[in-house]
Amino acid sequence: MDVVYGGTSSMLGAFSSFTSLGRPFLLWSPYLISQHKTWVTHVFVTKGTGYAGFHATLRLLKDSYHVTTVDNRSCGNIGDVKVIQGMFPKPGRLQFIYVVLGDAKVVYGRPIRHGLVRLIFYKSFLAIKFWRGIKERRHDYFSWLRIMQIIATAVILGLLWWRSDVHSPKDMQNQAGLLFFIAVFWAFFPVFTIIFTFPQERAMLKKERAADMYKLSAYFIARTTSDIPLDLILPLIFLLIVYFMAGLLLTAQAFFLTMLIVFLCIVAAQGLGLAIGAAVMDLNKATTMAYVVVMAFMLAGGFFVKLTHSDVPVFISWLSYLSFKNHTYRLILKVQYWHISSVVDVIELDSGLKEAGALATMAITYRILAYMSLRQAA
Repeated sequence: MDVVYGGTSSMLGAFSSFTSLGRPFLLWSPYLISQHKTWVTHVFVTKGTGYAGFHATLRLLKDSYHVTTVDNRSCGNIGDVKVIQGMFPKPGRLQFIYVVLGDAKVVYGRPIRHGLVRLIFYKSFLAIKFWRGIKERRHDYFSWLRIMQIIATAVILGLLWWRSDVHSPKDMQNQAGLLFFIAVFWAFFPVFTIIFTFPQERAMLKKERAADMYKLSAYFIARTTSDIPLDLILPLIFLLIVYFMAGLLLTAQAFFLTMLIVFLCIVAAQGLGLAIGAAVMDLNKATTMAYVVVMAFMLAGGFFVKLTHSDVPVFISWLSYLSFKNHTYRLILKVQYWHISSVVDVIELDSGLKEAGALATMAITYRILAYMSLRQAA
């Protein structure tokens, strides 16, 4: 539910600090209400029984919004709300809550008198921080320099492996190099894109958290999820170029599974970048640490060294299980060559559920570690 706060700045009370977040709540005015926001479906109105609140609520309902109005009934007439409810009897269109918003303890304190109020403000901040994050970073993500970098890399790969059809084990080994590069590239790129997220916002986060402006969980969820849709568009363009130029397995199932695997790898790589950035909170140290970890995962990715081989010492062979590049590479091999052989480069082409589960677990675990580190830093 997308929510907009409607009221005057003097009525924000405990929530007045939210106005510094880049308009997370739209303060009521005829001008703002007359401009329909496509992302807003539910409007939160204070002093709903007063003169301004009554007319604001009526106007919003006529414009097809859902409205939750809050008032302590110190002034105004509750009968006006009942009149509007009679005009718009559909369940959920208009809700009235009796509560005082002047004290933060009323909303966030224990016991919570009105869980809906707390939920509305939480989800409001979450939604608006999410969309603001996308708007702020879309220009960096989709700059012409970055787009040309991705397209140029994809074209070069497509030319180097032009129509590399697999007719023999040697052809398979040659094409496997391309598949490994895809796994490495999209495991490397997101880490160094997202690693600066928390270190760059550390000062702002500490200041706003000290003022108790929002829940850390809401900030973390909105900040980390807003990067996911942005990070999935360029890989799609990359795969559309490389896949067909290189002549990989031309079936719809293979293409979409390959795309899904790359997306899963990106989400796991983002988690690693977030965890390192939140744990270190220093740009130079975080970059250095990420470089070492990413290089170690690349070497353990299953192409250069087979860490599961008996000649590899036991004390280092475990590294392959932590490498999301290894799991990505194995999954792509299974998608591309399952119909040719049961084993490719000592890798058994089974269902791939183990590797997919490992990537999903990493994506979640890294984010949990990032959140725990962020709680300590903030």
